[in-house]
Amino acid sequence: GVIEIRFGTNNRIGGTAAASANVIAGNNGVGVAVNNGTGNTIEGNAIYGNSSIGIDLGGGIGGASPGVTANDGTKNVALPNSGMDFPVFTSARARGNQLTVAGYVGTAAGQATFAGARVELFVADGDTSGFGEGQTYLGALTADAQGNFAGTLTMPLAVIRAGTKLTATATDASGNTSEFGPAFTGLAADW
Repeated sequence: GVIEIRFGTNNRIGGTAAASANVIAGNNGVGVAVNNGTGNTIEGNAIYGNSSIGIDLGGGIGGASPGVTANDGTKNVALPNSGMDFPVFTSARARGNQLTVAGYVGTAAGQATFAGARVELFVADGDTSGFGEGQTYLGALTADAQGNFAGTLTMPLAVIRAGTKLTATATDASGNTSEFGPAFTGLAADW
């Protein structure tokens, strides 16, 4: 069923250590609903195939979804997970087993509000919202002092193929994880 945080703070769903990630799939609604509270960390999980978005900040009870929360370039502790903005890719290239990406957290590049955010990258599923759920965890990068991220991840060759879509979440130093960002369809590849 849907994983729902109704009133809690500082909860952890999944993780990147061995055997700590979850598969959250096939729900009639969202995968994870954060209805209230801050510091709720959602990391390393395979979230896909749900009938609504994968992570919903402000999701309704029982997994009802108001939909994607647009980035606004701020954090507000009165909102679920402080309304943490999601990452946006500006480029991605696969070469062999290397995936090189760049982007930012927020509404535009250069927003220091999101400095040091952990950006987790995923192969996106085909979510109809255009904000791909994260089906396969690829790894993480850290945003710089201006909320921008760039780097290269090494992964098994079979993970990235022609037509692969990418998505990502961002988690700030207080543990507030964002919704999944828009599915990036512009992956360039040299195989």
